Amino acid sequence: MRQVVVHPDRCVGCMQCMLACATAHSRGQTPLAAVHETPQPKARIHVGAGRFNEGFPNRCRHCDPAPCLSACLAGAIYRRKSTATV
Repeated sequence: MRQVVVHPDRCVGCMQCMLACATAHSRGQTPLAAVHETPQPKARIHVGAGRFNEGFPNRCRHCDPAPCLSACLAGAIYRRKSTATV
């Protein structure tokens, strides 16, 4: 079973993971090109509110390589080695 593994206490809600994901899954593969595409590329990850209104990344498709993982400067998103899930 695939799952999203995060450290919610590290997520700062910057949403860089969403931008990186949408860009990686766009035709242009760059943020500038992605902004001008029609339809707009959609992120496969979403940052929502956790139990204490903190940022919480969810709805991941476990890409390999995972652009959201690379974009997360806070280290809230990581890949679990035993299951290869992000």
